[in-house]
Amino acid sequence: MHSGQRIATAMMSFLFTDETRGEELARFHMLRQQWERKGIKHFRSLADYVAPISSGRKDYIGGFCCQRGDSGVTHLCADFDKDLDDYNSIMAKALADRFAEALAEKMHKQARHDWGFGAGGRPFDR
Repeated sequence: MHSGQRIATAMMSFLFTDETRGEELARFHMLRQQWERKGIKHFRSLADYVAPISSGRKDYIGGFCCQRGDSGVTHLCADFDKDLDDYNSIMAKALADRFAEALAEKMHKQARHDWGFGAGGRPFDR
């Protein structure tokens, strides 16, 4: 978790080294949605969800990643591949990917709960 802000009109977010926000650590350049749809006037960017520097509000950016793990799945699939069992190899990889997705969803839900997002009927409530 790092201190983060964005320039109000830019599609980039800045990370700072500490709470004073005096030294920039990194920049994330964000794209806007590119798919034009009838009736849609506003195209979102992840940068839209970070408070602009001009707001005076201190904001934060966090992240996590999940992987399917390589030890058991890789060896299991190698055995299936050696036996020319494409079906079970593909199924094992697909299940491992689904478990990683499920873990990411659970972590996201826990983070929203811990930080108070979704409470009181706000948009991220599920």
